[in-house]
Amino acid sequence: MSEPEIPKGSKLFPIQLKRVDVGEIHYACSAFSVARIDPISDFELETGLSEVTPDTKIFQISLGFVAKTDPEKTGLDLPYTLVVRVHGQFEVLSDAFPSDKLEKWAHLNGTAVLLPFLRETVHSITAKSGFKPFIMPLIEAPLYRVAPPSVAASKV
Repeated sequence: MSEPEIPKGSKLFPIQLKRVDVGEIHYACSAFSVARIDPISDFELETGLSEVTPDTKIFQISLGFVAKTDPEKTGLDLPYTLVVRVHGQFEVLSDAFPSDKLEKWAHLNGTAVLLPFLRETVHSITAKSGFKPFIMPLIEAPLYRVAPPSVAASKV
């Protein structure tokens, strides 16, 4: 697969998302759905990060959604389970990105990159379940910026 062309005058960020997969979907409900009920009262996000492969400079981030249900809030007094996990494969394209900053970037920015993929998958599964579709709220995610060496040196 060839790399897409970028607009003239633009440059690529030194870390690129190369692949996204849905790694896990687990849905279970022990009764028929009710379209007016939103069975998800809360959720948790889980993250995971692989080691960076030194020779290829490739690493993987996993982002998981785990639904929480509270019958008092949802009106659904039945077992309900929804777990969705997406995996993103990232590649460090150059030495321009400091390796000692990679883990922090991955936890903050990498998960932010994967959130739209997770959000769409969760919405799609819940819409097909017959219950009210769940839209993950937008989350304020702190982003990590690495200043170019010239800017960092001028602040000393």
